[in-house]
Amino acid sequence: MPDVDTLAGEIATALRGHHEPWAKPLKKPDGQADPVVTRILAQVGNGIARDSIHVPFPDATYLAQLAPWIVDTVLVNPNDPKNVYRSQFESNVRLSFSARGAGKPVERVVDILATVALGAYKETDLRAVRVAAPDLVVGMYLQGA
Repeated sequence: MPDVDTLAGEIATALRGHHEPWAKPLKKPDGQADPVVTRILAQVGNGIARDSIHVPFPDATYLAQLAPWIVDTVLVNPNDPKNVYRSQFESNVRLSFSARGAGKPVERVVDILATVALGAYKETDLRAVRVAAPDLVVGMYLQGA
């Protein structure tokens, strides 16, 4: 399993390569990846990796693809029709934390987790299936801690 810090570094590298306008909120003003965002995504990625022990891919290949995949998943085009669900996903992320007795998350965590779930919504990739709903992404986030 990757450690969260290593995965955060790989996510930061993957995010630096994206220049879409909707990537800007995930970066600092200097264009570098926001460390808070990379830490949140790395925690989700670590949860996915822990949950993926029986995935039919070699570990090295799976883990090498995890950082770019999670970055591609969180970069949801604002024109994507999935965005009609954004406020519902954000509310359900908050409810999922509460239902798990995990306390109240900060808004940045809610926003990033809802966006990951939104990006994975209706996707068929095995990783996406693990985070394609607010309760699932919260579970992966907490499991990845």
